[in-house]
Amino acid sequence: EVNYNFYPTPRIKIKDVIINDLFDSKKTLIKVKNAVIRVSIKNLLAKEKHKFEKIELNNFEINFNFYESHI
Repeated sequence: EVNYNFYPTPRIKIKDVIINDLFDSKKTLIKVKNAVIRVSIKNLLAKEKHKFEKIELNNFEINFNFYESHI
């Protein structure tokens, strides 16, 4: 679910993000309940100029299993 807020600053809010392993798509690396990306008000209308330097993750779980080798 993706939402957009303009107040207090422009931001994109994403709920329930799941990032899977690059080598095995069945393995989940990160589960995030809420992610927030702040958008610059200067480049709000120019989609090509959006550069995200920071993503705020809230209520997340990271699952790294370093015992398995992908080589």
